Amino acid sequence: MRNKKKDAKPGHEKQRRQLVENPNKVIEVYADHCENCDHTLFDQVPVQVIRRQTTELPEIKPVVIETKNWWQWIFPGEDCAYHRIEPSRRYDVAEEFMRECEAEVWVCDCWKAQLNAPAKAHQICLAHQIRNVQGLMEKRPRLAWAKDLNTAKHNGQSALQKLVQLMGAPVLHFLSPSV
Repeated sequence: MRNKKKDAKPGHEKQRRQLVENPNKVIEVYADHCENCDHTLFDQVPVQVIRRQTTELPEIKPVVIETKNWWQWIFPGEDCAYHRIEPSRRYDVAEEFMRECEAEVWVCDCWKAQLNAPAKAHQICLAHQIRNVQGLMEKRPRLAWAKDLNTAKHNGQSALQKLVQLMGAPVLHFLSPSV
């Protein structure tokens, strides 16, 4: 049970809800006897009618929403990109699309099915790498490489440039120049 005071806080004006002109339901309550002397009041005309209203909220019912993830697979070609929307990230999606073909470079987010995809080389998506590195930098800002990346950002070097430099590996392909 709450012990909350009904009056306004000190220094604040008390606020009251306006009475609704046409309420959904009206319940008339009459006093049938005097509380002090127990005299009957049935034949008396009221001196004053007091109106009060309460707002009742409807019953709260849970809403259950079922969702299902679908995945966008992008297979870039020389002149266009093929997009497939599939309910699965399983290897068979890539296998079915690629058949006997092999990609020059397969860019992925370290999902096992994609790491096994037919390709001459695999490149971890740099956007995913940068997001993971930024998360580590926030969790462990005192690490030497995290300090190096922060210093690079303050000196105008992009996080991507500094990350590639720190990794010491050539970048085969990246998804977006804005990363």
